[in-house]
Amino acid sequence: MHALQDISLPAPVRVACALAYTRDSELWDVGTWEIDPARRTWPDFPIVIRNLKEALGRFCDRDILVCYVCGSDLFVRCGLSRGLPGFGIVVVERGGCPEGGRLSKTVFHAEQPAQEVRNLSSTLVRKQIRSRRFDLLPAMVCPEVAGILEDWAT
Repeated sequence: MHALQDISLPAPVRVACALAYTRDSELWDVGTWEIDPARRTWPDFPIVIRNLKEALGRFCDRDILVCYVCGSDLFVRCGLSRGLPGFGIVVVERGGCPEGGRLSKTVFHAEQPAQEVRNLSSTLVRKQIRSRRFDLLPAMVCPEVAGILEDWAT
């Protein structure tokens, strides 16, 4: 059982959840580098997107706009409205937000997701875990992930 005041899932739990979500996908894959015991730090998103752009540049002979996708909370907290030079930003908003579209040359609002997922967020999932409302998790995440989260929290 873990202290759940401020939930921060350990890397192996995050990777297990991501693997469960993508298990049957032909499009998505999970990088498991964050659970490499030799790794001591977690790179911030600017380092990750710069490395991705460099890697893509080795396979493509044209300029690619690599975009960082984030929630509106992180967008505001990190002052990303100014943009990131050389990169794009896609802001995923929650209910009551502006329509999808371009805010600047490189900052975009994502279109509103379907109503059934519009108000879901990792914050809400953590709140249900903190409240030990594991019965509500399968409506927010796939059942296998709900089980992983409950097993970790109990």
